[in-house]
Amino acid sequence: MEELIKGIKEKAEKMKGEMKILMVDMGDEIRSFRDIMKEKTGEISNEIKKIIR
Repeated sequence: MEELIKGIKEKAEKMKGEMKILMVDMGDEIRSFRDIMKEKTGEISNEIKKIIR
């Protein structure tokens, strides 16, 4: 019984570490996506300004 509990705890710790890595990766993806979108919206608004002028 002790061994089983120990094994489960170790698995949980390992999964927690993997989840943290995943969350960091996702955060990076979201950040770079946001940056790209900002660039695109900037380009679009510049185009609109050119058309209006």
